[in-house]
Amino acid sequence: MTDTEGTGIVHTAPGCGAIDFQWGKENGLPPVAPLSEGGEFLDGFGPLVEFVLAGGVSGLVAAGTTGEGSALDLDERRAVIEAVIAAAAGRVPVLVGVGGTATREALAQARLALECGADGLMVAAPAYVLPTPEELGRHVRAV
Repeated sequence: MTDTEGTGIVHTAPGCGAIDFQWGKENGLPPVAPLSEGGEFLDGFGPLVEFVLAGGVSGLVAAGTTGEGSALDLDERRAVIEAVIAAAAGRVPVLVGVGGTATREALAQARLALECGADGLMVAAPAYVLPTPEELGRHVRAV
């Protein structure tokens, strides 16, 4: 993943090119997961994605760090990722947030995201640790 000039361009999986989400310019959006009070997913991604696409977003993030991503198990992550990708229907790229407290967690999440058809990954630093720049680089390259 590279953003050497603060452009918002994030390099994605090999062969996927780059995605320009223009972070900070209100074009990229991590949608919230529509949940019931009991925590079950509701059929709300379709209308939510349609609403934000009508507003001009240039990409979506599923299961990112600003939402419920860290609270989802792999089955729930799959449901969120598949719902967002299906609702986007190829009109904008969909990145998937991956992370956790260890690289192996991020790798499992990354594999799942790519199996589901994600356009790229938004890799978070391991939670609750303070890696050195070299360790963080190894983490991101591994994922």
